[in-house]
Order: sequence, then structure tokens, then C-alpha cells
Amino acid sequence: MQEETPDSVTDEAISVADRNAAEEWKVVAKKAIKWLCDTREEFIADDIHIAMGKYYPDVKTHNTSALGSLMRMASKNNWCEKSGRYAQSQRISTHKKNLPVWKSLLYLKARV
Repeated sequence: MQEETPDSVTDEAISVADRNAAEEWKVVAKKAIKWLCDTREEFIADDIHIAMGKYYPDVKTHNTSALGSLMRMASKNNWCEKSGRYAQSQRISTHKKNLPVWKSLLYLKARV
């Protein structure tokens, strides 16, 4: 049996959240992330939820923690990377939690 580490526990939690999320929600979230990477230099998770709510208000999942796996996917696909900075969430459900600011790696390419 492999020893648990903070990273392995995080990886497992992200994996479980992803497996349990509604497939339609994941598809829409992925589209929102790509759109933000194409249209903004930086963004936070709040911006993904705002975009999803505006364009796909009826698409829901029971736990939005699955966004973590999608952000990892976006990072691995070189759509964006963590900037090293944090911004306070304005969503009520997050209780003003500090969220990573994501830096788009596509924004400038889309402008050329």
C-alpha cells in the first residue's frame, strides 16, 4: 500500500470530484475555460462560474470541485497556468476564499 502524502490526497480528491460531476457540466465548464483563455489575460474560478451561468444557466452539477480537474487539464494543454497570485472570490458559496489567479497562455496568440 502506498503512503499517503498531501499531494496524493489532493489528487484522489480531485479525481473523485471529477468522476462524480455531471458530464454535461464538465463539457460546458471546459468550453468556458477555453473561452476565458482566449479572451482574457487572467481569470479566477469565479469567472468560469459567471460565464457558465450566463450562457448555460440550466447546466449544473452537485459539487463544483470538479473544476480542479478541468483546470489541471487546461494547464496540461498549455491553455493557462497559475500566476502565483490569489484573488478573493465574490461567490457566496466560497465565503470569500482566496482563489488562484490563472494566466492565459492563449490570450496573446488569439490577438495576433
